[in-house]
Amino acid sequence: MSKATVKKLHWRSKVQESFVPLGGANGSGELGLAVGGGADYGEFPFVTAASGGGATVSDIILEIGGTPVLGMTLGDVRGVLNSCPHPIRIKTVSPGSSLCKDLRLYLSKCFTPGCMDSQLQQLIRENLYLRAVPCTTRQPRDGEISGVDYNFVSVEEFFSLEESGALLESGKFKGNYYGTPRPVHISPESPPITYQEHRNLLRNFKTRSKSLSNLEKAVEEGDNSEEDGGLSGSAGAPPTTLPLGQLWESSAGNREAIENGGRRRRGGGGGGTQLPDNWELAYSDSGKPYYIE
Repeated sequence: MSKATVKKLHWRSKVQESFVPLGGANGSGELGLAVGGGADYGEFPFVTAASGGGATVSDIILEIGGTPVLGMTLGDVRGVLNSCPHPIRIKTVSPGSSLCKDLRLYLSKCFTPGCMDSQLQQLIRENLYLRAVPCTTRQPRDGEISGVDYNFVSVEEFFSLEESGALLESGKFKGNYYGTPRPVHISPESPPITYQEHRNLLRNFKTRSKSLSNLEKAVEEGDNSEEDGGLSGSAGAPPTTLPLGQLWESSAGNREAIENGGRRRRGGGGGGTQLPDNWELAYSDSGKPYYIE
């Protein structure tokens, strides 16, 4: 007798929605929610303290007031939270094996193109690009501006960034290395982004800001298990990620997508999935397949 295959529910089935309570003595109006983590620490934002029920300590914060905050720095997440119109609605989820606090780990996973996780990875990158400029060892092309489109670095500088842990993603494509740096902490010279500023910035991206609810609507009901995604390099779908704009291509434009060991831009589906006309199959130095746009 064969054992029935047990499917794990996708993490999105465990998403909780709640309102941030107003705490503080004597009706001071202080928010009853504290946040930790952030992309500048290589983590997703998560709840460190909560009052009045709703969110739970250690829960990952997906949205604040309908705007996605995964991939944002801690200072920016707090800036969005503190400037969000009341009542403040948030979406959270308990960390698990498929969506934990580790930002690098989630970006290194490969998912079927078009699925919710694949789209969420791209949205995360758009948030990362608000504070970080991808780097590459290739030469600038006509019209590209260093520090805007890319930071152009030497191979030695790139390896130094990798070894220091400064890159959230890295990969090689056509002999050149690419990487997404970890965003820097908010400084007095760079104040945190407000709720409205963040929404306006995301509207400038080609694919626009997409809330979790909109992503859910775009996913077929059949894609409701955790079995469609695996760590990059595993059998099945190649990596969908890479550090330079992707499902949500940034306004910096046509950056090359690369992936090596689970890094960078849109990766592809496994099996007999047909690729869009503007995608092609490539292979990393170790022979792992990935897709580029």
